[in-house]
Amino acid sequence: MKEKPLTNLRLPDLWKEFNRNFNESFWEELEQRMKLMKKKFIELALQEEITALTGAQKYERTP
Repeated sequence: MKEKPLTNLRLPDLWKEFNRNFNESFWEELEQRMKLMKKKFIELALQEEITALTGAQKYERTP
């Protein structure tokens, strides 16, 4: 969108700019949250597998 002087801004122009900025930030944030959730899920699954194989919880010791 071309920059316009403040005196020439119209509501539809402002609305388009708002929607464009909102959509970009919304999808970027959603992608970051999904990556974090996937990471946590994988870490939990790996920890459960380690626990099953060793017979000990995190920071515990077995003979």
